[in-house]
Amino acid sequence: MKKYILLIIVVLALIGTNPTKEKYSVWLTDKVIVLMDKKINETADQSILTNFTKEFLHGIVSSIGPTFVNHNTSRTNFYLFSTYNTEIPGTGDSVKAIGILNHYIPIHIPKNINLKDLQNEILQYKDKGVSL
Repeated sequence: MKKYILLIIVVLALIGTNPTKEKYSVWLTDKVIVLMDKKINETADQSILTNFTKEFLHGIVSSIGPTFVNHNTSRTNFYLFSTYNTEIPGTGDSVKAIGILNHYIPIHIPKNINLKDLQNEILQYKDKGVSL
């Protein structure tokens, strides 16, 4: 009997902490910002212009990124966990992750993402005024 009660508690905890698509969109946007910072730091000196560029891109990606990710993501809800597949426009590739216990586990992140192309795709959403 105790085993069944424990099993029910675990199942309810998993159901209650199955993360949403919106939370995934914010999580992936944050990961893109970290990746952008890393690339900028690797390729540029630490001038005022570089810092301005970084802050400018942070602002744009932070505000538009979640909408962009949400629009390009499909979620499969298994109730105890979810899988996410985010298409990267123009590449034919995607980011895949599992969401469980309010955390995300990346399954596939393309190694050769061109950040310039990704930034341009995000900026196109801003220019089009896309609101989802």
